[in-house]
Amino acid sequence: MSTLHIPILRHGQPYESVDKITLLHHATGEPIAQVSQANAGLISRDVHRWDHAVLDQFAIKDLFAIYRRAADLFMNAALPIGDSQQTFDDYVQHLSATTGMPYTYCRLNAQKIHRVMSEIEQVVAGLTRGFDWSILAGFVKQELLVECCRAIHRACIRCGFRHWRSKRRWF
Repeated sequence: MSTLHIPILRHGQPYESVDKITLLHHATGEPIAQVSQANAGLISRDVHRWDHAVLDQFAIKDLFAIYRRAADLFMNAALPIGDSQQTFDDYVQHLSATTGMPYTYCRLNAQKIHRVMSEIEQVVAGLTRGFDWSILAGFVKQELLVECCRAIHRACIRCGFRHWRSKRRWF
């Protein structure tokens, strides 16, 4: 397995940070990937430079379609990751190597992520108790998307994914 570099995405472009961490194989200690890190200053600068009105050009249904398309790509396409491509099977292999979870569990958990993303309309309907999408505009739309991302993040955590810890392993 070759070592990947996972860059930061800044304004949609890959960015290799000076500050990187190395993900190690759970059993052998072999390097699996290097992950660029973003500090608070970098994130703050980028957030202040965003054009928050960009989301206003999309209807909420269009945003849901983007989520569904991303779910399909996650499962079925070779996606760019750093300077290489990663298929779904590569993702499962890397996840298993860094977490120690069996391939079967990694695959099932990834399929749960796919399901949440592909059924994003039902997820949001459950979070908002089914209110009419036409009332979403501007700030409200952005806040709803933030809540959707939080819901997906919670689903990922329940599926076995955790934040990076100081012992350089995923928990």
